[in-house]
Amino acid sequence: DGNIQRSTNGGKDWALVSKNIEGSPKNAWVPYLWVSPDGNECWAVLNNYRQNDWNSYVYVTSDGGKTWKNTTEIQNIAFKDIHQEMGYVRCVLPLPNQSNLVFLGSDRGLWVSFNRGEKWHKWTQGFPSVPVSDLKFNPQFNDLVVGTFGRGVWVFDDIRPLLRLNLPKLAQPNMPLEILHVQDGYLARFMSNSGQRYQTADLFGAPNKNTDVRIHLRLDSHLISPKKKIKLVGEIYDQQGRRIRKHHFTLDTAGHHVISWRMIQDGVRFPSHGNTQ
Repeated sequence: DGNIQRSTNGGKDWALVSKNIEGSPKNAWVPYLWVSPDGNECWAVLNNYRQNDWNSYVYVTSDGGKTWKNTTEIQNIAFKDIHQEMGYVRCVLPLPNQSNLVFLGSDRGLWVSFNRGEKWHKWTQGFPSVPVSDLKFNPQFNDLVVGTFGRGVWVFDDIRPLLRLNLPKLAQPNMPLEILHVQDGYLARFMSNSGQRYQTADLFGAPNKNTDVRIHLRLDSHLISPKKKIKLVGEIYDQQGRRIRKHHFTLDTAGHHVISWRMIQDGVRFPSHGNTQ
C-alpha cells in the first residue's frame, strides 16, 4: 500500500519510515525491499505505473529510514533519456560485503552500478532486454541469479571479476595488462543418461556450466589502436614451479577479456581412436 515500516523489537511496535522519503510519488506501491543484516541499510523500490507513471524510483537509507536518497534521478543513469530507457523498477540487490556494487532489475532489463547507485549502466552483453523480477546472490559459487518474466532464470557464473573491478585498491588502472581473476576449472566427463539417446521437441535443455579454467584479463587502451594488435604469451606453472602450458594469443580491443584453459598440458599427445597414423 506504499508504506514502509520498521520495527526494532520483533514486531511489537512499528514506525512509519516511508514518510521520510522526499519526492516519492503519492500512493506508489512498494514491491521490493532489501535490508541489511543489521537493519540500518535498506534499498526500497517504488513503482507507480498503475497511475500511468512509468518512471524509476529506487531509494536507499543507511540510518534505519531517517533519511533517504533517490538513486534513479536523471543524472544517475548512463543514458540521455533515463526513465524511458530504464522503465519502472522491479527489484534491487546490493552485493553483501561489497557496498559499492549494486544490481537492479527493471521492466526493461538488468542494470549495474559500481558506485552505490551514483551511476547505473545497462547490462547488454549476452542478456536480453526483458523484465527482471528478482535477483539473488549465491555466495558459495559467487553466482548472480536473475529471475525474468518470460525468459526463465539466468545464472551469471562467478562474478568475482566484477567485484575486483569494484575495489579501487585492487584494480590498477595504470597497469597495461592486469589479471583480474582466475576462475576454478572442473575435470568433468559428460555422457548421455541411460535410457535416452535422442532429444525430442518437448525436452528442455540448457547449457552446462563452463568447466574450463577461465582467466579474466583487462587490457589498457594505450596498448591498442585501430591498426594495431597486441600479441601475448601466457604461461602456466604447477605447484613445483614447472611450466606445464604455453599459449600464444592476440587481442585487438582494450577492456575485459576472458582466456580459457582446458587444463591441457604441453608435451606428447596421446593417440586417440580418430588418429590411426
